[in-house]
Amino acid sequence: MILVCPACHTRFHIEVGALGTHGRKVRCAKCRQVWHAEPPEDAPRELAETPAGYAPPPPAARRAGAGVLAWFGASLCVAALAYAVVYRDDVVRAWPQSAPLFRTANLTLAIDEAVKVEDVAASRMFESGVSVLVVEGAIVNRSNAAAPAPAVRVVLIGEQGRELATELVTIGAVEISAGDRVPFTARMINPPREASTYRISLEAAPT
Repeated sequence: MILVCPACHTRFHIEVGALGTHGRKVRCAKCRQVWHAEPPEDAPRELAETPAGYAPPPPAARRAGAGVLAWFGASLCVAALAYAVVYRDDVVRAWPQSAPLFRTANLTLAIDEAVKVEDVAASRMFESGVSVLVVEGAIVNRSNAAAPAPAVRVVLIGEQGRELATELVTIGAVEISAGDRVPFTARMINPPREASTYRISLEAAPT
């Protein structure tokens, strides 16, 4: 924009943004006259300008507001956890991978009561001179509704309950129909000689 000195009428160019939102004092380069120059009415205003009369909240109020938000967020988390615990069977049906989380927390699941491992038998044999342990059985769904198909974990145990080897077996099915039974076979190559027993457990099938 063009400014005109009110004393000597010298004209000179200045950027509108240099005057700010409310104008500022300028000095004539020729006669050294000083006056307050206002930006034109159609000049763009700063979007971040603080409204007149605005005062930021005191630090204590800001801390209180942050505390309320933190309390609200914590309340939502507690409510979500409570819902997941109460309706954990529904959660496991929708998300089978969550089952180990509930079992770790010692929470019983309907699937644990409905789906069982039965008719388990283990035998050692040699195939082409290699020792192989074969564990066979069936997963049975005793409930009246279909259940997510679990994986079968076979753990070989030695003295003092020490776990020596483990094998995870999937049965190739997404779910087991009500009243149905699905066979499984676990083969462990060169099982530890010191293994004296084994343990079978069910867990969510890997995706």
